[in-house]
Amino acid sequence: HSDFIDKINKENRLEAEKDFNEYKSKLQEIANYNNDYYNDIFYYQKCEITRNDNIISMHIYYAYCLGGSLFTGPVSKNYDLKNNKKLTLEDILIGNKKNINKMIGQKVTEYFKSMGENENFDDYFKNYNLKDYKFHIENKNSQDILVIDFSKYEISDGAAGAPSIEVPFSEIKQKYKIGLKI
Repeated sequence: HSDFIDKINKENRLEAEKDFNEYKSKLQEIANYNNDYYNDIFYYQKCEITRNDNIISMHIYYAYCLGGSLFTGPVSKNYDLKNNKKLTLEDILIGNKKNINKMIGQKVTEYFKSMGENENFDDYFKNYNLKDYKFHIENKNSQDILVIDFSKYEISDGAAGAPSIEVPFSEIKQKYKIGLKI
C-alpha cells in the first residue's frame, strides 16, 4: 500500500502546513490589532493513528493559544487500504441508517448521563447523514472501538469541550445488531 500511504501522507502534510500558516496569520492579525497585548502565539497539532491490514484511522487534534487556549475540535480521517479510498461511517457500518443513528443517540445519552446530565439524545440524530459523522477507530486492550467525534458546541455547550463517544465493535454487533464492513 506504499503508494496510497505516500499519497495520504503528502495530502495530510500539505493540509497541516496550510492550516498552520492560516492560524499563524490569523493569530498574528489579532495580536497586531490588540497592540501586541498577546505576545505568545502557540499552535498545536497532534495525530494518533490506528492501522491494521484493512484501514488507517487518524484522529487529529488542533489547538491554538493567544492569551488563552481555544480548542478548534478534532479532525478524523479514515482510509480503506484495500480500495485506496477515504472512508465514511456509511462505509464502516452495515445496517439501517435509522438504527445506526439511534445507536449513536443512545451512546451520546449514556455519555452525558455518566457526567450527571439528563439530556436525552435518542431522537437528536435521526436525520443525521452517516457521511457527515466524524469518527476514528482505536484499539484499547486488544478491543477495536469506534469513536464518534464531535466538535465543541456541536452537541453540547462549550464547557463540555469536544466530546468523543466510544462504542466497542463487540457492542455494535451484539447489543445493537449492526454489522461491520471492516
